[in-house]
Amino acid sequence: MAISRDKKEQIVKELQDKIKNAKSVVFFDYTGINVKNTRELKKKLKESKAEFFVAKKKLINIALKNNKIEGFSEIGYKGSCAVIVSNGDEISGIKSLYSFVKEYLRKNKKSTIKVIGGLYNGKIIPKAEVDNLSNVLSKNEFISKFMFLLQYPAYSIARAINALKDQKVSSKTAQ
Repeated sequence: MAISRDKKEQIVKELQDKIKNAKSVVFFDYTGINVKNTRELKKKLKESKAEFFVAKKKLINIALKNNKIEGFSEIGYKGSCAVIVSNGDEISGIKSLYSFVKEYLRKNKKSTIKVIGGLYNGKIIPKAEVDNLSNVLSKNEFISKFMFLLQYPAYSIARAINALKDQKVSSKTAQ
């Protein structure tokens, strides 16, 4: 069923606004995902303050050009396209997608989900860079690891002091 011009303009305007305010964007082929899996993905994305949209590549390209972002058409992908817009930190939407794909692979043994590319720091990036970003720690993961590293020396000292205390108590009871 054909979409009216007004509806297309509405979709472009919505995408344009979402992309303008996004920290990062991922473009991927969603072919083969059923409704149940789509709901699971949307739920996972909502937890990380990201949104899932499906639109024609031509409309996505227009929305990007309206935001003065070039290079989407050079990705050269032919097929269906979905968009994940991250509104939380820059990495969370990307990590949520990759986590979903990993679970999807475990259940289905074969994934039809293919990352096409992304938008990061106002520039279109290829799939390889999106793959690299999926391995970067999110803001919360970084903070928790950093806090652990700050606390670890104090924890080690406390453990050593307790070991010395235990050793002294055991040597006194042995005498």
